[in-house]
Amino acid sequence: MQKIIIYFTFVLFFSFDAYALIGNKKLQSSPQYIYVSNKDSKNPNVRFDIAKRHCAKYKKNTFHFKNDWYKGNPLPTGFRKKNFRFICALNSSVAREILYDFIANKIPKKKFNKKIGKQKSIIIEFSSRDFETRTPEQIEKDKAEKKRIEEEKRLAEIKAKVEAEKRKKAAIEEKKRKKIEVGITDYTTLVKIKKNIDKSHLFPEIDNLNEINLISLNEIDKNNFNNLINKYKEIYFLTEADYIATSNVINQIKKKSQMKVGEIYVLNPKLAKLETEINNLDRQRILAWRRVESANAENNYYLSITCRDFLCSAKAIAAAVALGKAKDNYRSLEEKLQKSINELENTPGEISKPKYQSYEYVEQEVEAKKEAVFKVIKFNNSKFEEKDIIFFETKKFRTSNGINAKDKNYDKLKNKYDSTNLISNWQNSKFSNIQYLNLFKKINNEGKFKLISKQSEIVSRLKEIKIAKVDLEDSVSDTSNLKTSKDNRFNSVVVIKTNEGMGAGFYVSSNLILTNYHVVENSLNITVEDINKKNFSARLIKKDLSKDLALLKVNKRGKPVRFFNGQLEQGSEVEALGHPRGLKFSLSKGTVSAIRKYASTYDVLGTPNVLFIQTDAAINPGNSGGPLFYKNKVVGVNTQGLSKNENEGLNFAVHFDEVKSFLK
Repeated sequence: MQKIIIYFTFVLFFSFDAYALIGNKKLQSSPQYIYVSNKDSKNPNVRFDIAKRHCAKYKKNTFHFKNDWYKGNPLPTGFRKKNFRFICALNSSVAREILYDFIANKIPKKKFNKKIGKQKSIIIEFSSRDFETRTPEQIEKDKAEKKRIEEEKRLAEIKAKVEAEKRKKAAIEEKKRKKIEVGITDYTTLVKIKKNIDKSHLFPEIDNLNEINLISLNEIDKNNFNNLINKYKEIYFLTEADYIATSNVINQIKKKSQMKVGEIYVLNPKLAKLETEINNLDRQRILAWRRVESANAENNYYLSITCRDFLCSAKAIAAAVALGKAKDNYRSLEEKLQKSINELENTPGEISKPKYQSYEYVEQEVEAKKEAVFKVIKFNNSKFEEKDIIFFETKKFRTSNGINAKDKNYDKLKNKYDSTNLISNWQNSKFSNIQYLNLFKKINNEGKFKLISKQSEIVSRLKEIKIAKVDLEDSVSDTSNLKTSKDNRFNSVVVIKTNEGMGAGFYVSSNLILTNYHVVENSLNITVEDINKKNFSARLIKKDLSKDLALLKVNKRGKPVRFFNGQLEQGSEVEALGHPRGLKFSLSKGTVSAIRKYASTYDVLGTPNVLFIQTDAAINPGNSGGPLFYKNKVVGVNTQGLSKNENEGLNFAVHFDEVKSFLK
């Protein structure tokens, strides 16, 4: 009974509360809301004043919710247009929560009421007039505080602008300081001249060149050169000079491995296994036969008598089943035994086994290097000076040398080490970009400028080197800047280096070098070193495999040789220049043994179709591609020397008639 009374009490309370909110009673109210109807006043301002006085009792502000508060949906019951609902709350957020709670708990409760009540993100439009609860002193104090905050904000903005201006000026001053540090002045002009040399596309790009006075030219001639030096006080002419890629072994370790050298025959271990298996099966077969005989005797016994009860009949059936199983087991063992005997007959007594032998290969640590060489000509105070600046990148690789193709772990070892192709690919990848400050730092702070005495030569130094014509009669060039050795002929000889090895070559024109094709075969990077130990790059432009000759174009000028014209006599004394076994710029003497046609290195059939000079002048690895001199003129290109273990003094050079035919 008590529970029923409590229940009806709650129902009456909430019904009254809902009824009060819905309306129909004059000035229905609570500390959280007040309802003012048209009966109280038709004037909205009067109704608002009534609500305002009510909320003021509780020191709260008054909020009026418009009829379209729930956009796109009909108003719920109790919020019809004729009603005027006001909520008393400290702020709009609290008022919003009061409205949500009312909707969610409205009687009668409906599903959409709770759904709306849980949606805290519903947009509600307020029509509010705040009831001022502050004292005049508090109002003045708040105004002063607001003014103070606005003033602080204004001062902070001014301070931020001043600081930003200071940082900007400091950055400009720092940039000026850095420019002065690397030698850039207000008069500095950089003239960048494009030069289509070999691998010019791999040169580094220069960033932020817009920070200085820049002039880019695809080519230069005397007219625009003179215009530039007449217009600007200080000029740096910049152009690509050379791209050099090298690789050097900086450390090597001997490693041991095993390679297959043949086969040996050993007893087949399968024989012993099969023999043991046959013996076991034979014993099992004998035992199985005995079980068959025993089962057969028992079965015959039950067949000979007449069973008169169930137990006897069951035993007779079991005996018959046991006999069948025993026979099946015997037949199975018989088949297995026969199969093993047949396999034993077809199994060889010996099998082959790989025979391995220990050997050594070399693990190498290789430092690859690529250099981008720029030529700089500086004009200042009516003087011309020049220098080369070099940007370089290095990378270490781990390679191997001497791994035998018959190594038992050949594929694994090959994958373990870097290949020469990987090194070449890195060397032929584009340089990283450089900053213009680093460029001028190298120009003005590294190395010394050399004075250019002849102004007439400047334009030619900045222009691209064209392929010079080969003078097969009498080749000469300007050698005033070349270092002179004891034998002047070495001024024309160079070292040819690739990732696979080295050989020799020699200038046949001011920028063309002749060598053997097998020296540069399949090489992506060819580096040349002259008698002055200067390195520069080369590019293959012509080849003839039948004669084993190759022609290289280089970016550095050199002294060309002079070719012999006439009849070379047998017994004439000749001299081979080259770098045997890496011993650079060596000379060996001998005589002309014969002039004969002989098969070249690349002739598969061994047909003697190339004219060679046979000589006893020593020609070893490293001499290939070098010149064979008769007095001061070239008569051949050193090509091959037969094995010194089998032959002595049998060496060959391509005859000068074949060389001239190739160069035409």
